[in-house]
Amino acid sequence: MIEQAEFHIPAIQEIEAARITFEEHEPSDLFYRAATELVDLAISGKTSLKLAEALAVLLITWNRSYYQYQPVNSQHFADMEYVISSHQQILKDLRERSIESLLEALHIKSGFHTKAGVCT
Repeated sequence: MIEQAEFHIPAIQEIEAARITFEEHEPSDLFYRAATELVDLAISGKTSLKLAEALAVLLITWNRSYYQYQPVNSQHFADMEYVISSHQQILKDLRERSIESLLEALHIKSGFHTKAGVCT
């Protein structure tokens, strides 16, 4: 029998406390906020940057160690544009959801997997 993996799904209060702690201790918070705003501007057409370029700024800010060894070239942007256009509707739907609704979905899924004995 496959053993069920246990994991903790944080409550909204825990996420909020973690966000506050992150902002107090993480100097790159400014860069995350700026990159996120750049993505919003690209989505709304209020910048000359393409969405893939704005997302690249966010991804590089988030995961510098990965991108130091990966080329960020025209092929990379073309690949990102393909993924964005291929999943445009689901990405739009996810942007319109709150973190609370995603957590509720995780709780439901977690409960189903636990009761069904399915390992995630």
